[in-house]
Amino acid sequence: MRWGALAVGVVTIVTAGVLSGPFDSVRDRLPFLSNDPDPVVVVGVEATSSADGGAPGLAVDGQTATAWVEGAPGSGVGEVVTVSFGQPVEVGWIGFILGERIVDGTTRPRLHQVRVTFDGGTLVDVTLEDRPDFQSFAFTPRTTTSATIEILTVRDGRDNEDASVAEIEFFGP
Repeated sequence: MRWGALAVGVVTIVTAGVLSGPFDSVRDRLPFLSNDPDPVVVVGVEATSSADGGAPGLAVDGQTATAWVEGAPGSGVGEVVTVSFGQPVEVGWIGFILGERIVDGTTRPRLHQVRVTFDGGTLVDVTLEDRPDFQSFAFTPRTTTSATIEILTVRDGRDNEDASVAEIEFFGP
């Protein structure tokens, strides 16, 4: 496993609006939420594998032009990325932006179904649509110090085996 600590202040980045263009924040994609939940700050991330240039921390860096790219043989089914919040936090939403579809002329597998497991074994299964924009999912709020996202199924890529996810972000209830 690889471990990478994040020193990015997610709240600072998303509220200051410093990111624009292809590096926009996931937070900017939440206009539908009336109560504007606070993002939950991730302090660490690890994954069961990652390809060169696709470190796990890139899935939580607030930039949609970067991505965690799993590096195991095959399509990525069974690969896991785990985020740590550093302290107990209450979460009630998760959001995803899928990774690049076409890289160097090849088509990557895209996440289809994932399982999110929290402290104590509580879990949420999520089915993602095959689209590049932000997708969010509400669930019964729970207190946790970490979350593990496991790839259950992917939509096949034609030429490339490495699935990727550009952003994963958690929000309070």
